[in-house]
Amino acid sequence: MAPFIFLKTIRRSAMTLSNLIVSELPLVIFTVMAQASVGFSLIYALHYTQHTALEHAYFSKLFLVFMGLSVVASLFHLGDPFHAPYMMVHLFQSTTIAWLPLEILGVGSVMALAFLYLLKKIPSLLYALPFFGILTLFAMSGIYGSMSNTLPTWDFGLTFFLFASSALVLGGVCYRLFCANDAHKINQAFFISLLGFIFFAMSLVLYTIHIGSVRIEGIENVFEMMHGYYGFFTGGGLLLMGLGLALIFYNDSVKTRFTCKGQIATSFALCMVGLALTRIAFYGLITNHLFLG
Repeated sequence: MAPFIFLKTIRRSAMTLSNLIVSELPLVIFTVMAQASVGFSLIYALHYTQHTALEHAYFSKLFLVFMGLSVVASLFHLGDPFHAPYMMVHLFQSTTIAWLPLEILGVGSVMALAFLYLLKKIPSLLYALPFFGILTLFAMSGIYGSMSNTLPTWDFGLTFFLFASSALVLGGVCYRLFCANDAHKINQAFFISLLGFIFFAMSLVLYTIHIGSVRIEGIENVFEMMHGYYGFFTGGGLLLMGLGLALIFYNDSVKTRFTCKGQIATSFALCMVGLALTRIAFYGLITNHLFLG
C-alpha cells in the first residue's frame, strides 16, 4: 500500500510540475527571447565600429530571427493574434498609460529598425535599436507593475531590474556566440554577461524578499502558489546559468578559445533554459487569471 501511495504522490507532483511549465511556456519564451534580443543589440551597438558591413547585416538578421521567435510565442500568449490591432487603437484612446499596447509598439519598432537597416544600411538605425529595446523592457515591466494591486506578488521596479539584468546576461552570451571574433570582444562579452548574472541574482533575491512580505487573504504562505517548486525553479535556473557562464570562462581560458563554438553554444543553451526556469517561477506566482485588454 505504501509504495502505491508513494507512486501516486510522485505522479501528482510530476503532473503539477508539468502544468506549471506548459501553462507559462509561451509567455516565458516571449520575454526571454525579447530580452536576449535587447541585450544583444545593446552590446553590438557598443562595438558597432569594430564590425564590418557584412557583420552588421548578419547581426540584423539574427536580431530579426530572435524577435520573430518571441513574436510567434506572444501570439499564443495573447490567444487571438488579431487582438493586437485593437490594442494599438486602445493606446490612443486610453486616458491612462496602456502598457500592453506600448509593449506591442516597442516590439514592432525594434523589428522595423532592424529590417530598415538591412534595406538602407544607415548606422543610426542600429544605434537606435537598444534605445527602443530598453523602452520596450520598461513597457513590459509596466504591465506587471500596473497590476500590483490585483497581483501583489508583482512589482514595477523589481520587474524592470529583473528584465534589464536578464537582457545583460543573455545579450552578452549571444554576442559571445555569434559576433565576438577577437580577444577584446570576447573578454568584454564575458564581463557584461557576468555583471548581468550578478545583477540578475540580486534581483531574484530582492523579489523573493518582496514575495515573502506579501500578504494575501486566504493564503498563509504566498510561495504555496508554486506548489513547493519556487526554490526548484529559481535555484535550478541560477545553477544552470552559472554553469553556462563557467563553461564560457573555461573555454575562453584555453588556447582554442576561437574554435570551441560547440561549447559556447552549450553555454548559451544552459543560460537560456536557466533563465526560463526562473521566469516560470515569476509567472507562476499569480493569484488569479486575467485577460490583458
